[in-house]
Formats: sequence, C-alpha cells, structure tokens
Amino acid sequence: RRHTTSWPARETPGPDPRRASNSNSPSSSYHTLVLREAAARDVAHKEHRGHADDHVESRGRLQLETLRRQRLTTPDTITVQRRLAEFLGEGVTHVALEASSHALAQQRLAHSEIDIAVFSNLSRDHLDYHGSMDAYFEAKASLFEFPALRQRVIATDDDYGMSLWRRYSGNAIRVHSTPIDRPSGQFVYVREAVQSVEGTQLSLETDEGAVEVCTRLIGQFNVQNVCLEFA
Repeated sequence: RRHTTSWPARETPGPDPRRASNSNSPSSSYHTLVLREAAARDVAHKEHRGHADDHVESRGRLQLETLRRQRLTTPDTITVQRRLAEFLGEGVTHVALEASSHALAQQRLAHSEIDIAVFSNLSRDHLDYHGSMDAYFEAKASLFEFPALRQRVIATDDDYGMSLWRRYSGNAIRVHSTPIDRPSGQFVYVREAVQSVEGTQLSLETDEGAVEVCTRLIGQFNVQNVCLEFA
C-alpha cells in the first residue's frame, strides 16, 4: 500500500491556511516538497477538487509546478503574513513551511498559527549565528512551543531529538528509523527496510498497527524522511 500525509482544513474558513512546519536542517527542503506532494495526492484521491496546497522554503514558492525565488529560507514577518493572505485568496488550504533557526530566533513567525511541527535532526550548522549547539537547539525547539500546535512529530535518531521528544512525550509522535524497545504513546518506527535500485520497501510499526510503505527514494537518510512524512 502507498500512504501519504494530509491535514484536514477548517470546517469554517479562518484567517489563514492550515500550516505544517519543520525546523531547518539539510533535509527540510525535501520535507516541504514531499508534504506538498502528499497533500495533493491525498486530495486527488478523496476527490476534493477545490483543495490546494503550497509551501515556502529555501528554493522558492511552489504552486502548480511554478517556483518563485526568495532571498531567505523563512521570510520576514510581514512577507510571511502577506504570502499566507495571498495563498488564502488563491484557494490554498495547506502550507508546508521551512522554519529556519534564524527566523525562529528573530520571531519572523510571530502571530503565525502552526498546526504541525516536525523535527528531523540537528547538525553543526549556523554556529556563527547561534554561538553554541545548545543555543541552536533551543532556537529550533521554540517551534514546538507555538500555542496553536495540534501535533508534534519528532525524530529521535539523535540525542537532540530524544531530548526534545522527552519534553513532549505525552503530546508528540515519536519517529525512529530503527526498532524501538518497548515503545509507548504515539510512535512510528522502522521494523525492516529493504532497499534496491528501484526504491525502498519499509515495514513500519505504529501505535495503530503495522504498515507497509513503498517509495522510489533510496538511501538510509530517506528512511527517516519517509517515516517523518508518514507520521
């Protein structure tokens, strides 16, 4: 079976589209693109023909295969709100947003209502700005304190992910690319991954049961990526 990730739109129109956001990492641009494709395919499958989605990330804005360049990974506050208003006017109901650590530290997403926050990993980036790994981590972790959050999705393959998950273990989906010993709460982990030149077959265990996921993507890093999108 093939599975995709989607989010329900509001039954009553609100001031802006529903948003999923992931903290910036080497795979963040990947996540925004896959979330966009997943939502579009799910919408098409359900025959919700009026559904549209969009994303904002470091390479530009994608709407119906049209890409617009932008200078910053996450734009300034006024630009973010202006573009969300534009999206809403165009009928967009879902936005996947790459939330950079710089933007979070500078409050560029202030007054944005984020529904779903995703954490993939933490690598040694942006230390010239943040000064230390701990400060960098706390900047990324601030995304998970947004008051409107409905769900947190956290990869626990590294120590920083585990630390973040422990903060919210009662209200977060734990994602792990290898089996978890005695898992509890909400979780997605890989029981088995079979890779070939044609793609990857994943056997996942979740708190709701076992699932088989097929993807044309290859590479161990994509095992985690696919698990996060599935979650």
